[in-house]
Amino acid sequence: MKLSLPFKGQNVDISSLTAAPSDVRKGKKYIGSGSDDERIGEMERIAPVTHNLPLNGVYNIPAGEHTGQDVIRQELPTMGTQYVTPGAGQIVIECAGKYMTGNIVIQSVANLTAENIKYGVTVGEGEGAVTGTCQGFFD
Repeated sequence: MKLSLPFKGQNVDISSLTAAPSDVRKGKKYIGSGSDDERIGEMERIAPVTHNLPLNGVYNIPAGEHTGQDVIRQELPTMGTQYVTPGAGQIVIECAGKYMTGNIVIQSVANLTAENIKYGVTVGEGEGAVTGTCQGFFD
């Protein structure tokens, strides 16, 4: 690479040069910040890296000359739509550590109405809770 240097009288004006040893490839000659003398670069060449990034992980890119062949990838386990039919016991949908690509759909229960639940008994929690109003007998 060639660089045009402005002349100041009969001398070259190098006051605007800012390169430091860590900015120039190792072994390459240059004139830069802090000296009129030729200097040798110290920037290390970094070997290509392949890194698997964990969920919410960080990869710190080391200083140096990179070849552009680094590969940083993240492969997250996924889980699509899940349909759940309520039952008498607890149901656990194991989705920890997975990226959800669909919704979790809770199926409705036919005849789960206040009229079909014993008076005063509450089925469910929160907004979907139903309190029974039935006081009769069924055949």
